Amino acid sequence: MTKPDLAAHFDAEDVPALRSEQMLALHELHSAWTTRQAALGVPFDPQGRPEGSDYNLHSYDLDASGAEEDDFAAAAEEIMSGAV
Repeated sequence: MTKPDLAAHFDAEDVPALRSEQMLALHELHSAWTTRQAALGVPFDPQGRPEGSDYNLHSYDLDASGAEEDDFAAAAEEIMSGAV
């Protein structure tokens, strides 16, 4: 996986090094998790979107299982707590 050009989004000098590392780790976690969910064939559920919405043309939501979402949340919390 290639690392995103974070400098294009904000001035790196304004963000403490730890927070920058955490955000990059969170990005990598989310990217890997989303790829894994898509490979499992997790469907997109348009429920809750207005009738005729083109949301799914601009965004990609996956309806992962509760256990999968819990695993992601735990890993994200570990990253943001500075434990990683």
